[in-house]
Amino acid sequence: MTSLAGGQSQAVLTPLGGVETISFMPIQVGYQLFCVVVFITACASTNAAGDLREASLRLSEAEVSGARDYAPYPFHKATLYLEQARKKNATADYGTSREYVKAVLENVKEALTITRQRKELERRRNERQDDKKRSLSPDLNAPDGSTP
Repeated sequence: MTSLAGGQSQAVLTPLGGVETISFMPIQVGYQLFCVVVFITACASTNAAGDLREASLRLSEAEVSGARDYAPYPFHKATLYLEQARKKNATADYGTSREYVKAVLENVKEALTITRQRKELERRRNERQDDKKRSLSPDLNAPDGSTP
């Protein structure tokens, strides 16, 4: 039997002795399934590419802030994870790529935190040294040149 929709039909006996017609449309179902798979894949690759751009941008921000010098270990780990994320994305392994991107962002966050802390510590240390130098040097504005 052939149905009007272009698929095939088959008569089947029901358990109570009746007859039902079941329609099969393998071409339409296959096409619909193909469209769904293509749509999901396209969305996954777009999201992964956006995640990679964000991770790369954050890593660049960390480098500009001095994380390479102040927090070398988390910065280097983030760099390696980003490289792996790019490789996985290139082979369409988007789930693993996203996991690597998460690791990049975590390590960048850690690197930025350490960098801020170390810069603050360095600033305080420099202020203390400047205060010591001022206290040891004679006050050139004092009339007799003595220290206060």
